[in-house]
Amino acid sequence: MTDNNTLDVFLSSDQEEFETERKELSKRISNIPSLNCIPLENRGADSRCTAEASIMAAKKCDIYVGFFGREYSETTIREYDEVVKQRKPCLTYVKKTKRNGQLARFIEEDLKNRFKYHPFRARQDLYRQVEQDLKRLILEILRDGLEARMQSKEEAQRLITEERQISTRRSVIEDPLGEAKTTFENGKYLESLIKTTVTLESALKEKLTKKSVNVKNKALGFLLNSATKAEIVNQSEADQIREVIYVRNAAVHSGEVPDKRTIRWVLESMGSILNKLGAQT
Repeated sequence: MTDNNTLDVFLSSDQEEFETERKELSKRISNIPSLNCIPLENRGADSRCTAEASIMAAKKCDIYVGFFGREYSETTIREYDEVVKQRKPCLTYVKKTKRNGQLARFIEEDLKNRFKYHPFRARQDLYRQVEQDLKRLILEILRDGLEARMQSKEEAQRLITEERQISTRRSVIEDPLGEAKTTFENGKYLESLIKTTVTLESALKEKLTKKSVNVKNKALGFLLNSATKAEIVNQSEADQIREVIYVRNAAVHSGEVPDKRTIRWVLESMGSILNKLGAQT
């Protein structure tokens, strides 16, 4: 239960045994930037039974924090099973205490073999460790995200170079968006975007060259402005192309991989414009 500006941290434990810890941890976690933590018991009414509501909350969370003590809770184990199934980031903690035999077997036979959990005795130890681990996890997520974005940027730039090289070797293209549509259907949205925009670049360059405009090494933005002034495209078409340029620039400069819905719109909007440019050739 969170908004788009924070990550939802789900607390999983026996509620009665850890009533105090759950209240305190929810406050401390929610004070960490970008995190929000509301225990299930404070999330308001739900038409489902408590067990099913907790499983659904675990399924939808961004980060799982599970802690285990004396008592065995079937609901807590089901929450744990769900986040493992969903491959959520998991932080687990085990209290140093005498415990129920069934819970002891779960810790020894399952939890111990899946995660490196932190053993704790005092509440303050638990609070301190959870805060440290969450801050470290956020940093890891940020670093992974930056690395993924850098890889995406490099891939976008590589595709542009490759497509431009291929474009210079082509003569007449009967279906200028054929390859872009194929890559879209195969789920390669970034590649589909690049193929579409490079095809658009080539079409605009061809039209502008016929009007004696120097297009060598010119960016797509320059080509668009020149094509608008030369009335090769009208204002409505220019606005659509500009939106597509924004999408491509986000991929090339920020590493933002476009989603399926965005690329479907790109293909639909650029299809009619490319057909018009082709008809003018």
